[in-house]
Amino acid sequence: MNNIIQRLTLSAVCVLAVCCTKVQQAELLSPLVTYQLIQNTQTKGASPYDVNETFFSWAWMLEDGQSWVSSKSAAQLYINKATIGHSSDGWSDINKVNYWPKAGYNLTFFAASPSDELGAAVTCTPEQGITIKDWNVNDHLGTDVLVADIVENKTAVDNQGWAAGVPTIFRHALSKISGFTFNLHKDYANGHSSGSYNNGDVVFILKSIVIRNMPQKGTYSNTMPSESNIGAWTKAADGVHDYYTWYSNDSGTTIPYSESNSVAIPGSGLSPYSELYLLPQLYLADGGPSLEITYTKRTYSGPDSYLETPITASVSFYDLFASTGNRLVINRNLTFNIVFNIDANLITWAPDQQNWDGSDFKIDF
Repeated sequence: MNNIIQRLTLSAVCVLAVCCTKVQQAELLSPLVTYQLIQNTQTKGASPYDVNETFFSWAWMLEDGQSWVSSKSAAQLYINKATIGHSSDGWSDINKVNYWPKAGYNLTFFAASPSDELGAAVTCTPEQGITIKDWNVNDHLGTDVLVADIVENKTAVDNQGWAAGVPTIFRHALSKISGFTFNLHKDYANGHSSGSYNNGDVVFILKSIVIRNMPQKGTYSNTMPSESNIGAWTKAADGVHDYYTWYSNDSGTTIPYSESNSVAIPGSGLSPYSELYLLPQLYLADGGPSLEITYTKRTYSGPDSYLETPITASVSFYDLFASTGNRLVINRNLTFNIVFNIDANLITWAPDQQNWDGSDFKIDF
């Protein structure tokens, strides 16, 4: 009897060992979930990605035959806010190994970056997609927030065709000011320079560039991120930043006339950053943000004799972006081209908007 029990026990152990071996083999045969960062410059708004950064990834599982659009309410969370980083083997979860589900299931992927800055602010659900709650740009100066296009209804078979992993295309969720340029309507110094100015020559000396009363706090949401749907922000009631100083110099910068090359003024006041990220938003006519410059108009009566007139000029963002419905559009790269015109007694403010990593989109004001 004991021999029979021993034989039965041994048989059960063998069966269990075989089953375990089959499960392990099945796991080893199932492909790993990896990611391919798409950096196609022909893809409008697509952003190159720094291999030193990490991003969050979510994957939701449905049965084959179910599509994300029609069945997302039934989706099960398969990868939960995994931190994805780069190694010699490519892009994958830095904390654990993720396998594709077996045949009969598909995955839909979301991603947002950078993980170390976004932290708990970013969440993902089937109903809401990507949400970044109460993001304050001013608390994260220099942080480029990115959201990837949704990748829907993919299987392990699809993954084998990709070779390098889930195709991940990031797009900028903010906008930014990258520069200011200055020029003159014509040569008001009449071809003269320092030491040789004559009566009537006029010189412009830029002293400062300031952006005032800029709302910088809001919540981002996007149920289906894509090239045609980059998402939207809802401004918070608080989070208005008093001012950003782009440039300030008591000695100032002389603005010469040029037919071809305007004077570029780098954002030295933002150090250590050189660009200012902005919350895309609808601007208000009253109490909204404004762009302010101070400069000195120096009128000569001789080589070393002149009268200085300090001037402060400003324009509201509401007026600057009138041609886009008084709105700063998401994923825009701004350069302000400013021209002094004595003849017409005006300043031309021309915000040049470009798709951050793509084609031009210009506004003249």
